[in-house]
Amino acid sequence: MKLAVIIPYYNEAKFIARCLDSIGPSSLSDVFVVDNSEYPADISKKVQLIRSEESKIGFGAAVNLGLEKIYESAYDYVLVLNQDAYFAQGHFRKLVDYLENNILDRFASPMIYKQALQSEMPFIM
Repeated sequence: MKLAVIIPYYNEAKFIARCLDSIGPSSLSDVFVVDNSEYPADISKKVQLIRSEESKIGFGAAVNLGLEKIYESAYDYVLVLNQDAYFAQGHFRKLVDYLENNILDRFASPMIYKQALQSEMPFIM
C-alpha cells in the first residue's frame, strides 16, 4: 500500500511544521507540499515541494496541482490535509495501518469518514 499526502501551503510556517511533524517519516507514504505562498516555503522536512507558478491560487487549485503531479504515480490512496491539520501522536501510523488492512475508495480523508467510521477508525478525533 502506498499513500500520497498532499498539503497545500500558504504563508504559515508554524502550522506546516506541526502538520509535518505529526505525520513523521513513513516508508509507505510520500508527502507533497504544494507551495502557493507569496514567499517560498522554508521547509526542512523531507517532502516533495511543488511550487505553484502563482501565489494565492487557493486550497482547491493547490490540491488539483498536487493531484496533477502524482496522477501517473502508483499510489493506492491520496490524503489531502490542510496545513494547520495535525495528527495526535501515533495516529498517522494508525491511519496507514488501517488503510493497509481495509479496502476504501482511493481517496482517503479523515473528514469524509469521520461520521461513518468513527467506531472503526478510532484514531480520528
